Amino acid sequence: MKKLLIIFLTIILTLSFSACGEKNITDNTDKNGKENNDNSSFTEIVVADNKNCSIIITGIDSDNSSGFTVQVELKNKSNDKSYMVSIEDSFINGIDCLTDFALQIDAGKKYNADIILLSNQLKDNGVGDFTDIELTFFVFDLGNWDAGAVVLETVHIYPYGEDKASKYVRETQPSDNVIVDNQYVKVIVIGYDPENENGYAVDLFLLNKTASVAMFSVADASVNGHNINPYYTAYVSANGCAFSSIVWPDNILKEKGITDIEEIQLLLAANTYENWQGDYYFKETFTLNP
Repeated sequence: MKKLLIIFLTIILTLSFSACGEKNITDNTDKNGKENNDNSSFTEIVVADNKNCSIIITGIDSDNSSGFTVQVELKNKSNDKSYMVSIEDSFINGIDCLTDFALQIDAGKKYNADIILLSNQLKDNGVGDFTDIELTFFVFDLGNWDAGAVVLETVHIYPYGEDKASKYVRETQPSDNVIVDNQYVKVIVIGYDPENENGYAVDLFLLNKTASVAMFSVADASVNGHNINPYYTAYVSANGCAFSSIVWPDNILKEKGITDIEEIQLLLAANTYENWQGDYYFKETFTLNP
């Protein structure tokens, strides 16, 4: 569902992927040289094994400081083709979870790589044990994008066993500010974070009630009357949910002389990703007073 976006990003980043691949080569140890406990009883999962390539999940690391980590072995079996391996969709306990994983595998090469799910925001919002990790792997030929997927496979990882898998259901909080709730989507402002590592954040919980990927975006934003756009876009899978943050960088706020944020105005919109120039699920200006 997000293949077009992945291919577009590939156009921009292809020249750097080989270097990224080298950085992703890892072994199964942490910084102290100890074997990751998650893998003591982990059974390898074969995602794909065909004439073109193979993908094997070899382990997990739930304690990685960067996020929940899935360790994979990737092999290109061709003699003359370079493949791009990426994650099209990723979920933890049914919640959309971002990952920026994409890796070019040249002909005849094999890599051990780490797929890092950016999951710290889930933990910060009270999501406990990660019982069900769902990943969709998308592999295509860099030399022939129109040929279709070499691999398009979805797998589930159950760290505590499939019988322990559960879906996240967020409980309503007294501080919730529901700014949109219609037949298509729901948007809840769940808090404000001036200590976000990237700047000042408005934290959201997004629900997509439709059967298509929903794209949320912000335009015409102002902070304390100063026009500052946060360049925000978020994607939520069909009938899915996600935590998300609209962030204004600290350096931009400092340039405007803003120290205490009293009022935020923004034009927030959502529509279907497949037809992002079509009809909106909603498009409305909101005023927030942190």
